Amino acid sequence: MKSFKAPKLFAILLVFSIAGASGATAEDSKNVLNGKLLPPKKGQFQITFNQSADGFFGERYSYRVRPSEDVDPTRSLPHYQAILPACLKPSDQTCIESVESRKVGEGTWTKGTLSTYQLDVKKLQISQSRFPREFEYGTWPADKLSQMAAGGVASSWDFPANPHRDGVSYLAIVQFKSSLINERIAFNPELGFSELNGMIQPWSWKCAEMGFNCDSLGVELGASIFSFPQDSEFRMTIRTDFLSSRIGTWAVGRLEKPTVDFKAEKLTISGRPVVYPMGFSMLESQEECLTKISSVMSKFFPRAPEICTLGSSMFFTNSNDEVALALFDATEESVIQNGELERWTFSNAKNSNKLDSCADPKSFSFATSNAMLYSVNPPVWDKQTSTLSYRIASTHLDRNGNVNKGSYSLAISKKKADCLWNFDTTRASATISITNSEGTRNIAVSSLRTSKDWIYFDASGFTFSAPEIKIKLINKAAKVATKSITCKKGNKSKKVSGSNPKCPAGFKLKK
Repeated sequence: MKSFKAPKLFAILLVFSIAGASGATAEDSKNVLNGKLLPPKKGQFQITFNQSADGFFGERYSYRVRPSEDVDPTRSLPHYQAILPACLKPSDQTCIESVESRKVGEGTWTKGTLSTYQLDVKKLQISQSRFPREFEYGTWPADKLSQMAAGGVASSWDFPANPHRDGVSYLAIVQFKSSLINERIAFNPELGFSELNGMIQPWSWKCAEMGFNCDSLGVELGASIFSFPQDSEFRMTIRTDFLSSRIGTWAVGRLEKPTVDFKAEKLTISGRPVVYPMGFSMLESQEECLTKISSVMSKFFPRAPEICTLGSSMFFTNSNDEVALALFDATEESVIQNGELERWTFSNAKNSNKLDSCADPKSFSFATSNAMLYSVNPPVWDKQTSTLSYRIASTHLDRNGNVNKGSYSLAISKKKADCLWNFDTTRASATISITNSEGTRNIAVSSLRTSKDWIYFDASGFTFSAPEIKIKLINKAAKVATKSITCKKGNKSKKVSGSNPKCPAGFKLKK
């Protein structure tokens, strides 16, 4: 059974053993046994990537941590985590309005209906000896004056026409995490900027039907909790209301060929679930640990203990951690893929784009990939080359020794694209440049999708390990500048025009 875990802000998660890696079927080795990742031995230091869901995605209950006079350095800073509830009436705010699904290729979306069974925070079982006592779990209504999102529980939606392996129910989990109104600077130096995460998870209510408590188990014991039906895509609409200005304008996540809409204080995101790799790196000595990752850890966690000085340790990272890509870069040659995960998730980027000269507060641009790791910050605009670049990373080979093939999608509002490239992108064409860490260019299949308000770019088939993807839009409507020259051959004179005119054979340029 998956344990319920209450997060601590700004804490490093260090453990000395790990449960089996879900879905891994790697052959037995010195680090992996029967599909389970073994813990480090004495003198070893292990870095893991994606051994569970991204970050704290998947948490199902709301909590608050109030200010305290206690002098306790381990106590979490004041903040709250709101799990947005399902909207039950038109006046409800900061809630999930709808969850929909369809088979790939179908034109009509089918709306889910709220399940008979639902989670209940009153039945939540948390050991006070294991979890921080300052975490107060409960529910509360939205408060526009304090800009506090409604705190509910993850909602369950039924899709009889689109069942998964364990039933017809899916959990919709939208998490809004922020500081309390008077404590925002303590939570995030970007005043008022907050985290927004979303997930759709296949779910089963067999536990409830059998009389068990379902607060942490949604399938039969031992089964994978993520088993999506094939060739299906999902769409979620969220009433963001007064939170709209606090979630930034960029998102990252795990969706294939996503679409986005953000208007009238409603955010709608759709796409297919994505399968992506799990991995790990085993550092065999304290010297190797210090050489490879000590500077990275010091940069991202300057106040934390130095893990390389411990007898052995394990450090968990996931795609939504800012440190993960840096740790991959530091240990790239020793990272091994040991399994795969399937998710439908999104998360707002880790910064709010305050320096973005083309910020569009009414847009919500989106970068997604099937790579092991991706940058948690928005693609970077290079004014000199007129390109948007983005970093992703994965092992070159999968767990079976086959070459990993990558995919990348970018959804960007037309208004933002027009501003960046400084022309009407309605008739644009796109070029892609994918270069790995050795400077070798990749070959990929790419396509450009457009709608009235959005531009979607998709690339697939490229290889890893840590490529940089650059996208540039070309103005097909722009007229090519032409010039004319006069050429002479004896008494004959001839005028030649073009973008780069040259005299024909036998003729010379008249000066």
